[in-house]
Amino acid sequence: MGVDLINDYELSLTEKIKTIEHWSGAEIRLMCIRKNYFTCGDSDAYNKMLKYVDEVPPTVSNIYMVAECIYRHSDTEELMRLYGFDKNELLGSIMFEIQDTIHKFFEVECNRPDL
Repeated sequence: MGVDLINDYELSLTEKIKTIEHWSGAEIRLMCIRKNYFTCGDSDAYNKMLKYVDEVPPTVSNIYMVAECIYRHSDTEELMRLYGFDKNELLGSIMFEIQDTIHKFFEVECNRPDL
């Protein structure tokens, strides 16, 4: 599941590259378990967040929305103490962890005769 973020780049008349970024609720779920996130939320909020991930592309604003949801439903005092972070650093760290779950693929179209 998940919605891909697709970007096209034309490097020259003979080279085109498409990037596809993909994330999934299943990967976010595993991240939350591994990092001990979302320990203060209920199942409805958790499932709603995971469904959101499966329905939208992984843009910066969507990553932030998910990080904020995780932050609001986590034991932030414990996490800030554990990592020595303030609120903003913890949010940034959660965004970084989310970014690590995103897979990036490349489709290359090269019509150069020398390759």
